[in-house]
Amino acid sequence: MRLAPEADALIMAAAVSDFTPAEVEEGKIRRGGRKELELRLVATGDILRAVREGNPELFMVGFAATHGNPVSDAREKLGRKGVDLVVGNDVSLAGAGFGSDDNEVYIVGPEGEQFVPRASKREVAGRILDALAANIGEERAG
Repeated sequence: MRLAPEADALIMAAAVSDFTPAEVEEGKIRRGGRKELELRLVATGDILRAVREGNPELFMVGFAATHGNPVSDAREKLGRKGVDLVVGNDVSLAGAGFGSDDNEVYIVGPEGEQFVPRASKREVAGRILDALAANIGEERAG
């Protein structure tokens, strides 16, 4: 948040958890005769939206991890969060995404989406940067 006003672009490649514990215990929770423990979760703050609200001119890339076709989730997030690009990926695919060296994604922008077929995460990152460079150039020129 502090550095966003100095940036030309922001890529939110890692998301915070959508929920966090409502109460945090100090130290270890001992059994002490308990057979059950209830865990209440509350929604975390929306960092992407907060950055956008404070920096309306900043070019922003968000991510949308989903199960199934990620394009609709990415498109919805593009509008709801007010970001410039959203990279959507299906985290249920075997051999891609979490715990893998490869991924396949859709890069979704206001003008459409680009499929990046399964490749190394390094290659996928390069394609995301290419899309950022192409789109930030168009936005700044217009």
